[in-house]
Amino acid sequence: MPDKLTIARGERHVLRVFALDMAADAADRLRNRPDTDDPLARVDPSLRHADRLAVAGLFGVDDVDPAQVELVDTADLGELGLAAYLIEGDAAAEAQIAADRARLDGLRGLVVTVPSAAFDLRPVTLRPAPQITLIGTYAEDVPPVRFDPLPDASARGAVSAPQAASAPGPRRRAGLLAGMALLAALVLVVLVLLLRGSR
Repeated sequence: MPDKLTIARGERHVLRVFALDMAADAADRLRNRPDTDDPLARVDPSLRHADRLAVAGLFGVDDVDPAQVELVDTADLGELGLAAYLIEGDAAAEAQIAADRARLDGLRGLVVTVPSAAFDLRPVTLRPAPQITLIGTYAEDVPPVRFDPLPDASARGAVSAPQAASAPGPRRRAGLLAGMALLAALVLVVLVLLLRGSR
C-alpha cells in the first residue's frame, strides 16, 4: 500500500475499505470513549462514540468525522459476507464490489470503512498507521437527481428548485447488525430451551 493516499477537494460518494490489524481489546477501546455508557455503542458499527483524535490518528490526519467511519468484525457478518454488507449497508456500487467479491468475503478480522463524507469535502492526504491496509476503493451507488414534472401549463412560468437526490441511508449498518444480533440471540435462546428439554 502506498504511504499516502490523496483525497481531492470536494470528493463525494467514494468508499474506502481498510483491513485493521489490531487486537480485539484495543479495537474495543478505540470504539468507545471511557465515559460512554450508551448500551447501543456496542452494536453500533460506526465510531461515533470513539475519541475523534484517536480515529483521525489511524489515518494520519488532523480530523475525521468518526460517525462516518465504521469498524466491523467480519465474524459478526455470518453468511451475509462483507461484499453484501458493503452493498446493503454502505450502498457500494454492486458492479465494483462484484469484481472483488471473493477477496472481500475472504477477509477475516476487523475491517474499517471510510466514505468521502468522513472528510467533509476537504482535500486530505491520508498517512495510514501501520495497522491499516487499504483493501479497495469503491463508488457509492447514489440515485440520480429526479425532476418532478410541472403539474399543468399554468405553472410552467414558475421555477421551482429541484429536489435533492436522497443519499442512501448514510449508515444503514447499525440496523443491519442490530437485526443480526437479535437473530443470533433468538437462535441461542431456542438452543438453550431445546437442550433443557432434552435432559
